[in-house]
Amino acid sequence: MIILDIESTVSVTRDDPRYAALATEAARRQSRKGGPQSCEEFQALCPLLARPVAIAMWSTATERGQVAYDVTLLGAGLPVPEGWAGVPWGGERPLLEWAHQTLDAFGRVMVSCGFNSLRYDLPLLWHRARIHGVTTALHLADAFAQKPWDARHHIDLAAASLRDNYSLRTYALAYGLDDPKAEGTGADIERLILEEPGAVLRYVCGDVRATAQLAERLGFALPAVPDPRPTQFALLPRDA
Repeated sequence: MIILDIESTVSVTRDDPRYAALATEAARRQSRKGGPQSCEEFQALCPLLARPVAIAMWSTATERGQVAYDVTLLGAGLPVPEGWAGVPWGGERPLLEWAHQTLDAFGRVMVSCGFNSLRYDLPLLWHRARIHGVTTALHLADAFAQKPWDARHHIDLAAASLRDNYSLRTYALAYGLDDPKAEGTGADIERLILEEPGAVLRYVCGDVRATAQLAERLGFALPAVPDPRPTQFALLPRDA
């Protein structure tokens, strides 16, 4: 099983000519804090507009993972948690190419899993790839096409099994798991990018580990059998 999670930021900044029009669209929506949404909150919640900062994937078979990140936003040479390999990329497009290549290398023979992933992470990967002209992983087509009760390709712990609106943190704390938001919440990502970029990687890796632990506790995780392609879950070729 491959557990995945994505942390993102806004793709349209205030100096972009599209910003004013998006701000108008945002104002039509209700903010979580009450009142109309800001353009930044609108983008953060919209898979079409959220730019990936870091993408983490963890193999439950090998008990190791990779966290790829955009060095144009976070900088290079960031430390990663134990058991993880850092994969720096010089921009959004190569980061997306890595994600789709990795999913196609393993997603055709292994199940992927996330939390709220069918509503956010997978649509983000699909739309942002289309926007940048990146070939999308066939695994995404399999995941989107499967029936709600099917789990042959992808398991969304939030949508496919739990059927409620509780957060990953709520489930982690209820089950006595590691707090996935120990480094902050999604609302802190913009600040962490500027002040403590290494915390962004710890944050996304923490989300993945909590998702993996929850999947196991809920009985969704596959047994720890040898990876069907053990030599391929290694760093894929990169530019820098």
